[in-house]
Amino acid sequence: MTGLSKKQYAVLGLAGVLVASGVWYFHFRDPVLARVGDTRIRRSEALYRDQIIRLSFPEEKRSMGLYQLIKSAIHYEILKNHSIPFPNDVLQKEEERIEKNTRNPEQLKTIKDIFKETPEAYRSVFILPTLVDRVIYYDFFLNDEKIQASSVQPALDFLKQAQTSENGFRQAAIKKNLVPQKVLVSEKDGVQWKSLESSQDTVDKNTPKHSQKTGMTPSLESGDGDYNKWNELLVGLKPGQVAPMPINFGEAWLVLYYHNKPSPTSYELEVVSFPKLEYAKWFEAEKAKLNIVVYDKSLPTPK
Repeated sequence: MTGLSKKQYAVLGLAGVLVASGVWYFHFRDPVLARVGDTRIRRSEALYRDQIIRLSFPEEKRSMGLYQLIKSAIHYEILKNHSIPFPNDVLQKEEERIEKNTRNPEQLKTIKDIFKETPEAYRSVFILPTLVDRVIYYDFFLNDEKIQASSVQPALDFLKQAQTSENGFRQAAIKKNLVPQKVLVSEKDGVQWKSLESSQDTVDKNTPKHSQKTGMTPSLESGDGDYNKWNELLVGLKPGQVAPMPINFGEAWLVLYYHNKPSPTSYELEVVSFPKLEYAKWFEAEKAKLNIVVYDKSLPTPK
């Protein structure tokens, strides 16, 4: 076995210099500013994010890019801990969704132009944060069966009581200190909520007023207005019956009492709502599981 030639030594030496130069560049010219779990946020990424922020808030003088990227990285790592993957095809679909639904195509083009020389950074700095910031609450937290198992139980208990007799729904509402609300669900108009006052004509006069301690009134803007979803639960029932399962409606579980059918494609209902878990408490508990290190303390970062 012979030793290396001078030429081979020279090649190895040059390779070593190049590697050392790359390490020097990334460490000193583009250092890691923060680490969240396995996610490392570099200075270049924070500077890119600063540019995006100032497109919408030109008066912002602070460098808030690192702040936003840390928050998104926390969302990403929490989702990853719950086995929610974000492969390239998912990022591609999110990129296409943004292109299709943007309300400001000119600004989106300006954002993409920022990343002309580094298209891979477009996904890590803009696409992925946009995706995980949306998914963690609306798609994951509100709908994950394991997370929401404890929140649906009161609705299931109420449902069981409501099915015990002809007047079980209203009697169960009285015991829980809840006032059912009138809801009209139609194929044409989706979900339409009636005022609490208007629901009194169909609720036992002895039913106490709605208690925020045991329930919640869902926002008129929240929840799933898909008629087919409601119809699946109600089809085959008769007026006076209770739907066999609660319906998942945004931040609440709703137990449905079938009151009337004004038309072949609409239902008049009475509903009682039960809140889902409080997101802030769940989020802080999940965040506490992550190793978060900030190396550059000169920039604003989340607490």
